[in-house]
Amino acid sequence: MTTPVQPEELEEMATMEALEKAATKGPWAVELDDNEQPNIWNEERWIALLPHQCVTEIEKQANADAAFIAAARAFVSKAVEEIRRWREVFGHLGTPDAAGNAINEKDAALRAKVAALVAFARTTCTCQQLPFEQTMPCETCELLARIDGDEL
Repeated sequence: MTTPVQPEELEEMATMEALEKAATKGPWAVELDDNEQPNIWNEERWIALLPHQCVTEIEKQANADAAFIAAARAFVSKAVEEIRRWREVFGHLGTPDAAGNAINEKDAALRAKVAALVAFARTTCTCQQLPFEQTMPCETCELLARIDGDEL
C-alpha cells in the first residue's frame, strides 16, 4: 500500500512555485557597490542590497548570503521542475517511506514463502534418509545448500 503525496507537501510546492514566479526574472548576479557592499542584480535592474556597515564579519556574511540568494534564484526553478518530473514518474508509489515499506513487506512475504518451501523440501527429499557415504546429494539438496549459503 502506498501513501499519496500529502496535501501539505502540495501546498509547499505551490507556495514555492508562486514565490519563484513572482520574483524578478533571473539569472541573478552579485556586484559590489562603491562601498564594497553586495548588490543582487539581474540583466535589467537592482534587486537587493545586503549592507554590511563596513564591519568585517558582517561583510563576510553579507557576501556569502548574496552569493547564495543569487544562486538560489536559478536553483529553485530547476528544483521545482525536477520535483514535478519525479512526481509524474514515481508519484504512484507514494512517499519514499511508503514505497520502501511496501518493498520490505513484499520481501518479507517472499522470504517466508521460500523458507516454507525449503522446510517442505527438506522433509520430502529421500537422499537425506540414506547414509551420507552411500549417496551423492540430489539436486534438491544441492539447491537447499545454495539457499542456506545465500548463493541464489
